[in-house]
Amino acid sequence: MTACLTPPLTDAPWLLVAPPEVYEDGAVRMDDDAPLPLWRRLAEFDDAAACQVFRDAQVRNAPNDEQWALWSKSRCLCGPGDAARCGPDADDDSQPGSTP
Repeated sequence: MTACLTPPLTDAPWLLVAPPEVYEDGAVRMDDDAPLPLWRRLAEFDDAAACQVFRDAQVRNAPNDEQWALWSKSRCLCGPGDAARCGPDADDDSQPGSTP
């Protein structure tokens, strides 16, 4: 697996997360329907815009299909218990594993 360049984890309210990998029918897949606590934390940001800019850059510059899939499936979300710190950009309906 290729190493990813990500900012160090901090106490920032916005999280860039990716679904967990599952082994199904002899292949590795990403389970984007998995409950949020199972998703992997890739990076943290002070605001939603910075998270989205970083994610989009990773998707554009992915060196291979595996990295492209990881970054493409990743999501910027307000961390658990941080809705007040995330401000109006926080959208609970977009949380992975949640029911709209």
